Amino acid sequence: MHNPELVGFFAFENSEDGIYLESLWIKKSALKQGIGAATSKFIDQLAIENGWSKIKVFPDPPVEGFYLKCGYTNTGEKFPSRIAGGPTFSLFEKVY
Repeated sequence: MHNPELVGFFAFENSEDGIYLESLWIKKSALKQGIGAATSKFIDQLAIENGWSKIKVFPDPPVEGFYLKCGYTNTGEKFPSRIAGGPTFSLFEKVY
């Protein structure tokens, strides 16, 4: 019998200045299995179906490479963490 398991999720925020990918989380034990890439393709389909011209994201610094592989570009804009002493985040975006 198959036991389904939640291995990831994503969420968007529709802001006055655009659509943000607020969360994209994949369970650590499920990494490197193509789930993130498949999820990114699904997100692309949602963007196209909904007529979004771009998606913006503030990726955690260790996963910026993933977003680059998925077609996002670093805008060069930097923003401080909402948590005191936290990292600086770069704004990435993907245009459709």
